[in-house]
Amino acid sequence: MRFYIIQPQYDEDLQTANFLPDRFNAADAPRLYRPGKDAAGNRVAVDPVTGQTLAAVYIGRIVPNSGKLLNGVVQAGAGIEKGLYKNRGIHIAPRFGFAYDVSGKQNIVIRGGVGMFYDRPQGNVVFDLVRNPPTTLEPTFNFGRLQDIGTGPLLLAPPSLVAYDRQGNSPTTYAFNIGVQYKLWLESVLDVSYVGTVGSHLLQRRNLNAPAYGAAYLAQIRTPRWLRAQCPGQLRCRWISCVRFRVSGTSRTSSRLQAPTITRCKPR
Repeated sequence: MRFYIIQPQYDEDLQTANFLPDRFNAADAPRLYRPGKDAAGNRVAVDPVTGQTLAAVYIGRIVPNSGKLLNGVVQAGAGIEKGLYKNRGIHIAPRFGFAYDVSGKQNIVIRGGVGMFYDRPQGNVVFDLVRNPPTTLEPTFNFGRLQDIGTGPLLLAPPSLVAYDRQGNSPTTYAFNIGVQYKLWLESVLDVSYVGTVGSHLLQRRNLNAPAYGAAYLAQIRTPRWLRAQCPGQLRCRWISCVRFRVSGTSRTSSRLQAPTITRCKPR
């Protein structure tokens, strides 16, 4: 029996933040300027609520003083754990192995074992969380040219977010094996084994705000650069560029029959 203590990693300055889907409220989301045309037929950015128009370069930018920029974003230590995910406490890792002499003459032996192993999530999981607001803003500008940026009002574009599963489950591997060793002539041993592993709570990264598969081919999508504002997705957070969410919810199974091997044992 073994015991693991895998404590959450955290930033001592508490500059990290996490995005929690259950704390996201669509009613508090900031508005974005949408594509439209003015009286002269020119392409412009339009506030969908007030009808205010700006130059087309501001299409997709956040409308000032609309909604909450930190909608669903929680900073470390502010109503959430310092590490932004739960401490799972002591991990119990039982292991068992055996060897059985079938004949009592040591010419046929059955060996087997099973064990439970844990893995600490890599440090990049926590390091990336410092890139979230309010510490850092990483806006994405989808329209206009470089020379047009900063020539007018400074408006934020939808930021990208990095999120981590708050449940904090540790990646776990279950390893097992069973084999038979048979004594042959000339001090040789025939070994045949079946081995395998089962992984659970493995890390996987998903984009929670990605458009649904095939959405680009829907008839209602008329402006490809405006996909996130019209097509169905998972969160459909229009004020967010993407949410790179690491979740410990993937599993994996691997097993194989090891080819028979013959080992020559040298007599003493």
